[in-house]
Amino acid sequence: ATYRKVQFLLEWSTDIGQSVELVHRLKEVQTEREANEIYFLPKQRNRLLDMLRELIEGMEALGPLNGPVELSRKQEMDALRRIEIHLSSAGILREQMRLKHVEHARKGRYSLEGGMVFNEMGNLFEEVALRIGILTTKYEEIFKVS
Repeated sequence: ATYRKVQFLLEWSTDIGQSVELVHRLKEVQTEREANEIYFLPKQRNRLLDMLRELIEGMEALGPLNGPVELSRKQEMDALRRIEIHLSSAGILREQMRLKHVEHARKGRYSLEGGMVFNEMGNLFEEVALRIGILTTKYEEIFKVS
C-alpha cells in the first residue's frame, strides 16, 4: 500500500507540474492578448469561462484523492465520479467551441488573431483536462478503484 501511494505521488507530481506549465502558458497567452488588444466575442469569452469553471471543479474534486486523510471507497468513487462529470462537461464545451470557432471564422465574425488566440486557449484548457484525466486513470489503476 505504501509503495502504491509513493508511486502515485511521484506520478502526481509530474502530471501536476505539466498542468502548471500549461496554466503558465495560458497566462502568457492572456497577457499577449491584452497587450495586443485582441478581444473575444461575449459567447467566446463565456465558453472559455465555462470550460475553466469545469476544470477548476474537476481539480477540486481531484484534490482529496491526494490529501492527508485516507478516503473510504465510497468517497473515492464519489470524487472520481465528480471528476468524470466535470471532464465530460469540459469535453462537450470544447467540442462546441471547435464547431462555433470554425463557423464564426468562416463567417468572418471575429479577427483572425482573435480566433487564433481563442483556439489556443481552448487547446490549453483541453490539455489541462487531459492531464486531470490521466491522473484520475492512474489513481484508479494504482489503487484498483472500480
